Amino acid sequence: MKSWLESIPGPVVVDHFGRIDVRQGVQQEPFQILLSLVARGNFWIKLSGADRISRAGYPYRDVAPFASALTKLRTDRLLWGSDWPHTGYFDPARVPDDAEPVDSLFEFVPDEAARQLILVENPVRLLQGES
Repeated sequence: MKSWLESIPGPVVVDHFGRIDVRQGVQQEPFQILLSLVARGNFWIKLSGADRISRAGYPYRDVAPFASALTKLRTDRLLWGSDWPHTGYFDPARVPDDAEPVDSLFEFVPDEAARQLILVENPVRLLQGES
């Protein structure tokens, strides 16, 4: 699978932190593959859906190490989305409060300049087809 992904020449956006299993830690092979793909330059990762991969729940502290590893590697290849309207939940009690994803972004990315990249500049570059 990794070699197939590496062969894709165009931009690729991976949502929800790649749906990694946070219980396996940042050294797990799937997350290391994700890091190697984002390092290539044509992969973009959305720091969205922390509620979908967290096992601890809000404020998603178990997801924070993954966000940190990604921001240290390639802040210029990260995107964010609220994940609203939170489709795919079959239990309405699990749907996050809409403020939680926003709050978690501020926890994951405390640096204002990095957030400016993630929220404004990176999406513009992606949509304009820049690499």
